[in-house]
Amino acid sequence: MLTYLALSIAGFVYLQQYQQSTDFSEIDKNAELEWIGQVSAVNTKADGKTNFLVDVQSIKASSSWSAVSFSIFVYPKDQVDTILVGDLISAKGYLNEINQPLNPVEFDYKAFCANRGIYFNTFEEKLLLLKHQKGLTYYATYWRGIVIDWFKEMGIEGDELAVLSALSLGDKSTLSPDLKSDYAAAGAMHILAVSGLHVGIIFLLFNQLFKRFNDSVVQRTIKALLLLLVIWAYAMLTGFSPSVQRASCMFSFIIISSALKRHSNIINSIAGSALLLILINPNLLYELGFQLSYAAVVGIVLIHPAIYPLVGSKFWIIDKAWSLIVVSLAAQLATLPFTIYYFHQFPNWFLLINLLIIPMAFMIVSGALIVAFFWGVFRQDFYLGDILNAILEGLNRVISFSQSLPFAVTENIWLSNFSVGCIFLTLIFLVYFLLEKKPALLMAALSFLLLMFSLESYLDFAQSKKRFIGFYAFDNSPISVVNGLAAEVFVDDSTFYPYQKKVIAAHLYSEGIRKINWRNQSSPLKTAGIIKLGKWKGSTILSAMNWNIIFPIESHLQELDLSEEWVCIFTNENNVDTQFIKTTSAKVVFANTIKTWSPTYALFSNNKAVHFISKKGYYQLNYSD
Repeated sequence: MLTYLALSIAGFVYLQQYQQSTDFSEIDKNAELEWIGQVSAVNTKADGKTNFLVDVQSIKASSSWSAVSFSIFVYPKDQVDTILVGDLISAKGYLNEINQPLNPVEFDYKAFCANRGIYFNTFEEKLLLLKHQKGLTYYATYWRGIVIDWFKEMGIEGDELAVLSALSLGDKSTLSPDLKSDYAAAGAMHILAVSGLHVGIIFLLFNQLFKRFNDSVVQRTIKALLLLLVIWAYAMLTGFSPSVQRASCMFSFIIISSALKRHSNIINSIAGSALLLILINPNLLYELGFQLSYAAVVGIVLIHPAIYPLVGSKFWIIDKAWSLIVVSLAAQLATLPFTIYYFHQFPNWFLLINLLIIPMAFMIVSGALIVAFFWGVFRQDFYLGDILNAILEGLNRVISFSQSLPFAVTENIWLSNFSVGCIFLTLIFLVYFLLEKKPALLMAALSFLLLMFSLESYLDFAQSKKRFIGFYAFDNSPISVVNGLAAEVFVDDSTFYPYQKKVIAAHLYSEGIRKINWRNQSSPLKTAGIIKLGKWKGSTILSAMNWNIIFPIESHLQELDLSEEWVCIFTNENNVDTQFIKTTSAKVVFANTIKTWSPTYALFSNNKAVHFISKKGYYQLNYSD
């Protein structure tokens, strides 16, 4: 226990030092800075516009250059086709910090980028190409593009090409949002992310190809070197994602131990690969792909041997189907806490879908390798491209079919962090019970499960007592009025977009709301208003200048016994009463329509009693019955 504690403390200190290694004190965000960096990725969007991910190596502050190490997104004003991955470029412009989300439960893109060492973006008038540099990343990107072009020449296109590129090469740039959503809802998104499944397929194919190289030390050494070369070449070709790094490291341990005639413990191989990757980049701990891939493979290794023997069959096809079902179940159980925490949904038909798509994924990855080889050598696919395209169409149809099944997905599963931890501990004790068959372990698992249900019941009860009004950081100023487990959301239908509805609904569900009513209140906050709260016949009253909302909705307003809690909302800069703001005791809130570059922001940004939604984000006004 002392060893574990010492290692944990050392890891924590190492992570803190790694995260604080970048010094931004010399970066003046209000002045143009000259910088030099190397292009690490070229991203072309659906509209044809290109942006670059650049690893900045030095910046010019004042009159001197300083060495730095961080990444930025570069958005050129004009289309640039001459800059490639690996090139050394320079420009002069403002470095803008990546914005934090302004609404609750929105995706934190700033934290997502920070974990990858990306802290700024810049919009440049002119990019200066200093030097063409063709490193490993350049050649990986180049050959990935070549192989994709080969697939196109074979007649594979549309969604089939997008899935093939993602599944075999790790290029998900052409996947449409609808296609991603369908795969995620079916619980099949894992096959689109190149991971242990794909690296395992490559390993099995080439291990079978070199199976005769086992007679002597020299042959085993040659076989190990060839397999390592193939595994890491494929990892480089697919972009070195965390899941590919994990799988490549793990298979490298297995390959080396086999060459040395040493027995390899799969758990030690997994742990060794994780330790190596975290030492190189401890921020990988925060990568969803890293977490999911390790959880899935550990779950398969531990749960499969415990469940698989429970059902036996002398028929090969039934036995393999059962083994595949157990693998799918083990991976889904092991990743359940992460699925709920990050995606708040659960694919109910995952066993059936994975039983169909995993063999198809094996055929697609194997087929992609074979047809790419034939096309690259003979400029012919010998009709194998047509077969591969048919399998891809079949895969997409299976995913589409899964969406038509009743109760395909359980959505809006929002649990507290403590409850997610209880699920995690429940699964750990349940796995140990399956392995050890000790009743005490089953009781511990059930205890944590009971604790989770008890906590969620208490949180539901606590939420039933809450009352608040939420003002969201959207220009059309939607608001939510929450009364216990129900909420009314008032929006302007003419400017209300699906993304906004998704964000607001996610926030309310995360608060424990069970019922949401969407109401059209045509531009309710276009003018300044003073909002007051009160009671009338047991109903909560939300009253404002020029508009009234009663919750629940009543037909008439009579005399209001207004509470002392009130807030002044300004949505139009032309209506801002400067003198009123300076003298009032009310909380003053400026809606998202009043931006940080406005004169009003310059005037009141240092006033702690003033809340700018465009800067500080969502504002919540709590009240009681």
